[in-house]
Amino acid sequence: MDGMPDVSGAIAAVTDALDRGLMTADPDLAAAQFTEDAVFGESNMEDVTGRTAIRDFLASANQIRTITHHKHHRDELIVLGDRAIERCHFDETKVTP
Repeated sequence: MDGMPDVSGAIAAVTDALDRGLMTADPDLAAAQFTEDAVFGESNMEDVTGRTAIRDFLASANQIRTITHHKHHRDELIVLGDRAIERCHFDETKVTP
């Protein structure tokens, strides 16, 4: 639509920044890509809600593993007014000591 921002491209840029933040083990950079009310889910664990909680989770996780590769792949993008829901899957390689 004319005059509408490129929501898809903007979200893709944030997703790319999240991938970089996870691979550089910078919990602040990674968490900054989430909204204050975001929900972060990872396999076999309860969801983590909120930017600060996500940052704290990532900082703690960085103590026990290193992410050497992370790439999101969008499956679906739903835009509802001022909200967007991106469903995705990702490729990830983690190294543990």
